Amino acid sequence: MPVPNCADELRKLYDAIMALQTGERAVQMGFGERQVTFHVTQLKDLRQTYALFYRDCGTESGLPDLSQPVQRGAPATARFC
Repeated sequence: MPVPNCADELRKLYDAIMALQTGERAVQMGFGERQVTFHVTQLKDLRQTYALFYRDCGTESGLPDLSQPVQRGAPATARFC
């Protein structure tokens, strides 16, 4: 059995996080020979696991660092004349 690649595992974790954040109730993932099901209630744990993998191989993966909060500016204003 081939050894799991860090970048491949990071991609699986990222896809699972995105699926759960966009409405999926559960996501099934394979780690080596094991199958694991993550539910929405485990999103925090999944993000922590992603952060661990990201520290090892995240910079060359092209995936975002999810531990950094999204910086948002001031809300847009509109004027009607």
